[in-house]
Amino acid sequence: MSNQVRRTWSFESFSLPVLLLVVYLLLALTSVTNKVSVFDEHPHICSGLSYLNSGDLSGGLDNPPLAQLLIVLPAWLMGVEYSPFVDKGLLWFRIPAILTGFLLGLLIYWWTERRYGKKGALFSLFLYVFCTAIMGVARFAVLDIFAAFSFSLVLFSLDEFLRRGKGSLLEWTALCTAVAICVKYTLLPLALLVPLLLFLAPKAGEGNFWQRMYRSFNKDEVKKRALWFLRFALVLLVSINALFLFQGSGQKKEIPAGLRAVILSEGVTVLETFGRLLPQPFVRGLAGKMAQARIMQSAGAYFNGQWVRGGYWYYFLACLGLKLPLSLILIVLLWAILSIRNQLEQGDELFNLLLPTLLLLFFFCVAVRVNIGFRHILFVLPPIYALAGALITWLERQASKNLRCGFYLLLAIYVAANLLVYPHYLQFFSGAIGGPKSGHLWLSDSNLDWGQDDNLPLQWAEKSGAGPLKINRDPYKAGEGWYALSVNARQGMAFPLQDKVGRKPWAWLTRFEPHMRLANTWFIYKVTIDDFKKWVQRYPQDPWGRIDLAVVKLGKRDLQGAF
Repeated sequence: MSNQVRRTWSFESFSLPVLLLVVYLLLALTSVTNKVSVFDEHPHICSGLSYLNSGDLSGGLDNPPLAQLLIVLPAWLMGVEYSPFVDKGLLWFRIPAILTGFLLGLLIYWWTERRYGKKGALFSLFLYVFCTAIMGVARFAVLDIFAAFSFSLVLFSLDEFLRRGKGSLLEWTALCTAVAICVKYTLLPLALLVPLLLFLAPKAGEGNFWQRMYRSFNKDEVKKRALWFLRFALVLLVSINALFLFQGSGQKKEIPAGLRAVILSEGVTVLETFGRLLPQPFVRGLAGKMAQARIMQSAGAYFNGQWVRGGYWYYFLACLGLKLPLSLILIVLLWAILSIRNQLEQGDELFNLLLPTLLLLFFFCVAVRVNIGFRHILFVLPPIYALAGALITWLERQASKNLRCGFYLLLAIYVAANLLVYPHYLQFFSGAIGGPKSGHLWLSDSNLDWGQDDNLPLQWAEKSGAGPLKINRDPYKAGEGWYALSVNARQGMAFPLQDKVGRKPWAWLTRFEPHMRLANTWFIYKVTIDDFKKWVQRYPQDPWGRIDLAVVKLGKRDLQGAF
């Protein structure tokens, strides 16, 4: 079992963590200033402003208000003017998310330093700061970095309570859990996961893990843990109501007919049964989130070059492999192997952090089955980075010189992966599948093209002097000229996958090689009638090639040639 590390604070000991956190801020701020709004930013901003201006917390249909209020609060206090869905002053609304990412790095360092010392904490912070997956999302005015921060805060505070048994830490854990749930409804399983750990965690004291686990089930210990559960549940319930200003608390709740028709009957029963204990906006918002999940399951998602309905259980696991650098995966695998072989100086923190993280990931993979952005499981990374701090002690004491050199080489490659993709962090994909250039073959939407680069085509056309640029135009009608095609459009997000005659949108255009790419989210094409003629000569058996050539000739009023 790992010992509590004695801490001595000095400027010299804290200068490197401060430097890393400053690097985080610089990377975040400089990489996002030229990014336009992503699809989700303005809806969150509008919701947050409506809460502040009206005092009514029931405006959001499928998200709780807490993080949305934090997103708009600095701009609101500074009197920044905002017009709905206009990007002016957008950076003001992104600053809370960037600062939350900064605080999450500080939280990771603080927890890891208590467990594995300053070198281990510095390593964990290093992994966090240069994480392309974190940076890809944490710069925008969306909820995911707030969710990752609040989830980590719950786990770290719970671990502190289980180690020290200090009563106030249990109430603090319950409050943090309420905050996490009021940041994002998808963290609601924490209301069950935390009590599960309160009952299952091994009792602190002497002996190995299984001996202490056995002692945690004696009669006196079970009674004590039952009281823990009651205290946790009471504080959690009061905190959720307080965070919603007790709006509609204690009243009978009825699910609107439109939502009731979509949600499973079991879900409606649960919401209406426990509704009196919760605020009205909370119940209605949770119903909206459940309805949205059902709709999105049937709508389908893009994965591995095709649109699928119902989702794959392994989708998010695949996302971890696709969206994380191969060097990081190797480091985490090394940590996992050494943990299984009990070669790291880890104690109960491995159980306290890893079990709830894996259970929540399992919930997303199996129960939710909504194959959308990797950002929805961003919460798994901070606890893993914190636990990986135990590697440093092992590396210094037991690893061979060659292994150390290989390890440090992986870290250098890890930083290089970050710097090479800067400032387009959202477009990062593992080199194992070909890197960012191959990302559009695997994932879509907030995994790659979230609208953040929608300003690039016109900027490029203005600088290059190209002719009129047709942006996401003419999905089924062949033409000539300059075309700009986004990844989402190319994959068929905005248009039916096939028209009435069974042809995919822009199939006439994507047969040609793009003239260039912009940030790997936009394909620029220059198409002439000669390109269509060459295609017909090369593939005379392709009837669509002849039809497209005829359509182009018709556009030139060459009726005879078209015939």
